[in-house]
Amino acid sequence: MDKKLLKYIIIFNPFLDIIYSVISKTGVTLPINQVVRILIMAYLFFRFTNNKDKIFVILIAILFGIGEVTYIYTNGTSVFTDIQYITKILYFIIVIYAFRSILSKHILTIDEILNYIILSSCIIVASIILSVFGIGFHTYFDGRFGYKGFFTVQNAVTATLIVTTPLNIFLYEKFKYKKYLVSFILSAISLCLIGTKAGIVGGVGSIVVVYLIFLFKMKFTYIKIILGLFSIATIISFSYFKQELFINVYNVMVEKIYSWGENNVYSYIVSNRNLQVSYVEQYISTYYKQNPLLFFGIGFTNCNNILQLHSFDIIEMDFNGILYYSGIWIFIVIFSIITKKILVLLKYFFESKLSIQYYTLLLSIIGGTIHSFWGGHVIYEAMTSLYYGIALIIPAILYQDIKIERTACCKPID
Repeated sequence: MDKKLLKYIIIFNPFLDIIYSVISKTGVTLPINQVVRILIMAYLFFRFTNNKDKIFVILIAILFGIGEVTYIYTNGTSVFTDIQYITKILYFIIVIYAFRSILSKHILTIDEILNYIILSSCIIVASIILSVFGIGFHTYFDGRFGYKGFFTVQNAVTATLIVTTPLNIFLYEKFKYKKYLVSFILSAISLCLIGTKAGIVGGVGSIVVVYLIFLFKMKFTYIKIILGLFSIATIISFSYFKQELFINVYNVMVEKIYSWGENNVYSYIVSNRNLQVSYVEQYISTYYKQNPLLFFGIGFTNCNNILQLHSFDIIEMDFNGILYYSGIWIFIVIFSIITKKILVLLKYFFESKLSIQYYTLLLSIIGGTIHSFWGGHVIYEAMTSLYYGIALIIPAILYQDIKIERTACCKPID
């Protein structure tokens, strides 16, 4: 029963956001996706999270609760709206601990979970491709190129595919099924179709990096020689015939950098999201005697009310958002959890002698982490945080599984 339910939770995860997006387009605000995810969170927490981790999650919830009391006392706040944000953070944390337990107890295997994630991402990819043919939503309303399927927030779709796309290669490398390679290519193309800067870089970058990984990890054969020579010839030819294009682009970029200055270049990279932080910082320096970030932040609702005066809705960049919404203590908790998982990944990445499977996990996790810093919509975007949270705990479990396999192989037969 648990196995089937977990399978459906992973595979049909995007449908919750699709249903919400379609309903919201009719003018009706019905957060059915949040209600269902609260039920999923409760199921994962009570069914799979061990007692030690439960205490940790409860302590974090208490910290959030204390923060809510301070917001009500100082400025007043919308408790309901704040709870929506808090449940998203708790959901992310519970996903990490619950799926660590699920994998450790072999309720599901890594291969099964990754297969479900890929099937889930196929729903997103199909939605984006359909929108190219007029069945779905455009990313932008000013005529710019971009398709986001049946989703409201294009950056959330971008972040999700950045995390899930490399995982196709994990299973392709293991089973050599061409369906995973096809899924990888379609996912990378879909990232480009979304039209966001991160999507285009993520889509093209995934293909280039995976191509280079296979090229360097392949045994020295005629195929490798041919691919290597073809790559060099392509780069030289493109550079020769398009050198004027490169020169023009370089000159334009130099001109822009000199005219904009450093801060404006950064603003372009993060699509002006740095202004969200700047406006809140100005408010804090004007109205607060003590820096609230050293305690419990200024609250989700209060912070967003400030941003709405400047035509923004939320702080999109996850780590900045957590710091300003919830203060330094919650920030340290989230940052520590993610940093620890990344350090574990890097340790096992090098110990595995740079295996392709660890390369793909590195691409997935580092890609998701970078997007959370600059683009956001990873940690407190429930659709993305499910896949990102699962990806974070896979490296350690994978290493344990490999160790067990090697021990079993080396064990003498009586």
